[in-house]
Amino acid sequence: MEAHTVGLVLADQQRAFAEGLGIILDATDGLAVLGLAHAASRTVQLAAAHQPAVLLLDAHLPGGDPVDTLAAVKAASPTTKVLVLSAGARPSMAAAAIVAGADGLAAKHGSSRQLVAAIRAVVTGERAMAVGAKPPPAGGRPSVEVLRLGSLSCREREVLGLLARGWSTRRIADGLQVAECTVRSHVYNLLGKLDLHSRLEAAAFALEHGTGGPTLTRTADPLALLHLR
Repeated sequence: MEAHTVGLVLADQQRAFAEGLGIILDATDGLAVLGLAHAASRTVQLAAAHQPAVLLLDAHLPGGDPVDTLAAVKAASPTTKVLVLSAGARPSMAAAAIVAGADGLAAKHGSSRQLVAAIRAVVTGERAMAVGAKPPPAGGRPSVEVLRLGSLSCREREVLGLLARGWSTRRIADGLQVAECTVRSHVYNLLGKLDLHSRLEAAAFALEHGTGGPTLTRTADPLALLHLR
């Protein structure tokens, strides 16, 4: 690989999507796909082996929570920039990705040109954010999300707020003075009640709906995290 070429690792749960996107990116001048992964453990292995300039990380990659996978990749390859790919790239999701340590977020439904631009942006140290605002529900009736939020216990809301601050399971356990298995149980329960699939989605939900009380008032304004530099 030439010195000026940007090495990429692509991690996505959908093999056809990953292979197709890999072909497009590998054919782009200045980019080279070094490996494809479809699970969290393989993603970390490829990052450690290739030390890519950029990892494209599916927000719903199986085999581990994306927050944990992101942290493991950063530990295995500290210079790698992580660009999270999400089917629903809302401002709240972008803020949650940044809190979790990502260098950018791009929508899967975007064009290849937009994705290439995002890759080049994170390589140069910019924040690459491809987001689209979600319109508020019409009328005065509470949204489904608000109704689901009302089903959480006080402790589950507290844990949700700490997830939005980017806290790990261990840090939440230490802060609440409970066992880590108890925190995992709360996370499992709140994900089920909110119909979410990962801690990153939970953090985005919390930032979008302003949950967590005093915990979230100390969190940076989500829109302030969307600066491109």
